[in-house]
Amino acid sequence: MVVIGVFIIGYSFFYLDINSHVCSEAPAAPLDLEEISISSLLVNGENAPEISIPDVYGNNFSLSALRGEVVLLNFMGTWCASCVWEMGDLIELHNIYAEDVVFLSVAIEGNGTVNDVIDFKSKYCAEWIFILDEDDIFSSFKVELLPTTFVIDRFGVITYSRVGPLDTNLLSNILDELMNG
Repeated sequence: MVVIGVFIIGYSFFYLDINSHVCSEAPAAPLDLEEISISSLLVNGENAPEISIPDVYGNNFSLSALRGEVVLLNFMGTWCASCVWEMGDLIELHNIYAEDVVFLSVAIEGNGTVNDVIDFKSKYCAEWIFILDEDDIFSSFKVELLPTTFVIDRFGVITYSRVGPLDTNLLSNILDELMNG
């Protein structure tokens, strides 16, 4: 009887995982996470370094081509627990601001592949641009920990940076201000 129960449970997990096309909901972040400040991170008022690399689907991408647009730039990893926790917040923000803000995730994967990033993007139905960092983009932005998020204004200037999970209320206020200003 135990063997049958294990088989049924195992089969159902396998079946659900393979045949599920429903987006996964990102788990909630623990409430005790605090913002970390890193002194070497690019600061507000600095010009954002250029990013010119194909996205995970092979389409050419250039950050400088987005001058005139507000950009939310998120450095993350598919293996990073805090990055997974904040996916729900990023999706919520994207749902609100997709028409006015360009969202960009730069995945730092180490030994990971483009397919790992595509699978992650698909799992959470993240409908924005993802790039696999194969050019040390994180170094040019002085990113040391994940997740790290920047907001870049219409002139290519960094107006917000945060290491650690998002503060959605503050980020919403910043995005609103940039869109209305």
